[in-house]
Amino acid sequence: MQTISILGCGWLGLPLGAELVRHGYYVKGSTRSKERAKVLYDNDIKAYVIDLIPLPAQPVQDFFECDVLVINMPPRNREGESDFHSNQLKYICSAVSSTAQVILVSSTGVYPSIGREILVNDADPNCVSRSGISLLEIEQLVRKYCSTTILRAAGLIGPGRHPGRFFTSGKVVKGADQPVNLIHQQDIIYAIIAIIKQNQWRKTFHLAAPNHPTKKDFYLKSAKSLNRPEPKFDLEESNGFKIINPTQFVEATDFSFRYPDLMSALDEKEAWV
Repeated sequence: MQTISILGCGWLGLPLGAELVRHGYYVKGSTRSKERAKVLYDNDIKAYVIDLIPLPAQPVQDFFECDVLVINMPPRNREGESDFHSNQLKYICSAVSSTAQVILVSSTGVYPSIGREILVNDADPNCVSRSGISLLEIEQLVRKYCSTTILRAAGLIGPGRHPGRFFTSGKVVKGADQPVNLIHQQDIIYAIIAIIKQNQWRKTFHLAAPNHPTKKDFYLKSAKSLNRPEPKFDLEESNGFKIINPTQFVEATDFSFRYPDLMSALDEKEAWV
């Protein structure tokens, strides 16, 4: 039985761990709170309380003894510590078993908005996270020290993240006629499982749902499906666009989307619970 460790069992990591358990893997999961640890145990995941600041406060080496490590951590620095996140990752890479494979859940935020379909090699170090961290540099750091597959996920939607709630505070949606690049939680979970089962190591993929409705069409229907007020759109302002085409991953893994049509997914209640 393979052992999978998931660093970061939150909105994505917890259901990923539960699904891996159902597929017959032995799963270890990390959380930053003792209260959250009980939720992991309830899902048959061996729980570890790990807070990397940037090193752990107590020994956690057993967590890193695994066949596959999934790193699912948002890139954040502390105020005045510009290398905080990179030091976290360096520790992780030094701690994980030398024989382990690593999956880094990254973001299609590594790509600039260049007005066309994106290629893997279009990643740009000038594209940064909300915390101002270069996403591409994060990927390169992990790849330097570990046998790593990068999975760049488009915007994540699913249970607790219904897109009808994204623009209910009066925020104006820019680029109304631009395509959306989103993917459902279940599709990312099964993409990670496909990588593990098929030994798709030392590769870089990106993934979004294969259809790309306009922001105006998608968010209008999203709000309507929740009986929310219609969002406001700026038809003039645009900050460029990109299209995340999942063909590379689909062809490599014979992957089948559970929610390929984002507009239709809005009508499926089970997608959001």
